[in-house]
Amino acid sequence: MDKNTLDIERQIIKAIINRVHDESNRISDTCQRDIALLVRSRVPEGKAWNELDHNEINNLIDEFSKKLHKDTPISKNPKKRTIIRRSILRGIKKLLSDIWPFGE
Repeated sequence: MDKNTLDIERQIIKAIINRVHDESNRISDTCQRDIALLVRSRVPEGKAWNELDHNEINNLIDEFSKKLHKDTPISKNPKKRTIIRRSILRGIKKLLSDIWPFGE
C-alpha cells in the first residue's frame, strides 16, 4: 500500500471515529478494524489526500454521524456509553459509496 492510500485511509477513519465517539457512544475495537478494512478496500488508487474534496467528505461524515447518533439506542447503564458494533458497517459502506462512487 502506498503512502497516499494509507494517508487517505487514516484521515477518513480518524474523522469517522472522532465524530461518532462522544459521552454516550463508542465504536468497538473490532468494528474499528472492520471499518479500516472497508475504507482500505474503497480508497482509489493513485489519489492523494490533498487531491480530495475535504469539505464534501466532512459533510458526508457529519451526516452519517448525526444519523448514527439519532438511531443508536440509549445505554441501559447510564454510567456507560453505548458500544456500537457491526451494525454501522452497512452505513459505512454507503458513506464510502457516496465519497467514491463505483467505477471511479
